[in-house]
Amino acid sequence: MKLLLRASFNRYTGYGNDGIDIARWLDKLGVDVIPWPAVTVLPGIPEDFAMLMTKTAPRTGGRNVYDATVTFLPPFDIRIAPDTASARPVGLPLKIAPLHYGWSMWELDKLAHRDMRGHGMGQRPWKRLTRMYAATEVSKEAFEFYDPATEYKVLPMGIDPSTFKVVPRKVDGPTKFFMVGELHQRKDPWLSIEAFRALKNEHGDDFDAELHLKTNVQGTIPEQIEGWVPGIYVHRGHWPYHELLAWYEDMTCYLGPSRGEGALKPPMEFMAMGGTAIATFWSGPTVWLNDEVGYPLRFRLRLQDANDVDSPREARASSAHLKELMWHVHTHREEVRDKGMLAATHIRTNHSWEKVVGELITDIEKDREAL
Repeated sequence: MKLLLRASFNRYTGYGNDGIDIARWLDKLGVDVIPWPAVTVLPGIPEDFAMLMTKTAPRTGGRNVYDATVTFLPPFDIRIAPDTASARPVGLPLKIAPLHYGWSMWELDKLAHRDMRGHGMGQRPWKRLTRMYAATEVSKEAFEFYDPATEYKVLPMGIDPSTFKVVPRKVDGPTKFFMVGELHQRKDPWLSIEAFRALKNEHGDDFDAELHLKTNVQGTIPEQIEGWVPGIYVHRGHWPYHELLAWYEDMTCYLGPSRGEGALKPPMEFMAMGGTAIATFWSGPTVWLNDEVGYPLRFRLRLQDANDVDSPREARASSAHLKELMWHVHTHREEVRDKGMLAATHIRTNHSWEKVVGELITDIEKDREAL
């Protein structure tokens, strides 16, 4: 099967990281995959993916050049156009393959038409898709709200076990909590900061802990925070992927008090390495988190816009429960270590890219047979 994969490819963003691994596993499972970058490929890609990029550049002028196409991008970048001319600048022309698939994520329970405005997508950009894959049930619900006529299926994100070294967490020394990513408002890093500060104030030296905030966006976490609360450390800039994974080995517990996630990959990767996580138990984390391997964080749903009853809902994590769980993690380090080891087996067995991409291939083969 010859397949065109339209995606971002880099080790610095969620979509880029996943795009690389989807391409690699399509290739490993016997698909002749042609990666077509949606944006510039950034340095730091794995060697086996780099070899895929040496294949003949994709052609979009012929008919049925490919058996299928998969576009793995944000929902407002997925479009199958009726002809080559109208496929530019965003989209793929219908004629290049008999089957076209989208695959995407959304962090809220509704994808409103206003979310798609300004991207030049026109009306019903997914109407020519064979199927649209959603990373979670919440994403699927959001996509169905936007376009109820398209066929949808949940297909979660995965990880590549060979990338991650399993390291049992330490049961002594400072408890090291951390967050990774853009750490903007939706990630709610200030909830973690406030919980950490409160625990420091209440327990003093008995709360021998650190909070590490790794962000690649300027302005979201002020540098002065390090002096405001002892034990908080802010790390900025883009790190090579192998350096990030090496840093994970020294961390104790991921904090994810997010308001909504398409997947939330950093704790999946951390858990594949023997770590555990506290995360808002809604949207993305419901796919891979449970009480045996981590700490689901309670929340309440609320409208993003309180004045609009049709507004999408977002989760607001409980600050009291977050503080309670952080103290529990700090005072039960052996339990944390044991949960982490269970998490490594759980993630590597149930959420591997081999399993996820294998399901995608099976679906496409069935659709080809039905043509």
